[in-house]
Amino acid sequence: MSLANTPLNLAVIGCIISGSCASGIGASISFLGMPALIRQDVSQDALIRQWHGIYKRGAATMPALGASTTLGYWFVAYQMMGSSEWRGFAAAGALTLAIVPFTLVVMMPTIRELETEIAGEGGSAAKDNKKISRSRGTVEALLWKWTRLNVVRSLMPLLGTACAVWNLLS
Repeated sequence: MSLANTPLNLAVIGCIISGSCASGIGASISFLGMPALIRQDVSQDALIRQWHGIYKRGAATMPALGASTTLGYWFVAYQMMGSSEWRGFAAAGALTLAIVPFTLVVMMPTIRELETEIAGEGGSAAKDNKKISRSRGTVEALLWKWTRLNVVRSLMPLLGTACAVWNLLS
């Protein structure tokens, strides 16, 4: 792709920035936030509630960021359909979108297990009447598992970004 200042280049740069942000947010949670949270000397209930707050904030914001990044990459791919460069941008969009099935298939069982620990009004466990009391060690192990999976998830938009940068500079 020519590095001329075209609207398509601006779209690609916007997607590269938003994909990098999506990856950075996820990685920051896993590398900075979760270790500090898990090591706090707080009750198990407080620990789960704090994680759940982080999870809910991410669930409220990250899908829009991922979707707009994916759609942007695919828009550029569609516009580049006459050249061989469209494949790189289509791949960047697919890699960014991969966070959705990864979350639903791989992470959701761990998320559901953690949510069963939430007591009180408003929690999904309270609604389903399925509160299961686990030991602090078990809860921490689930939180560490979620953290590791979240690192993997954060790599997907980063790989999409790398693919787009490579394609842009080739």
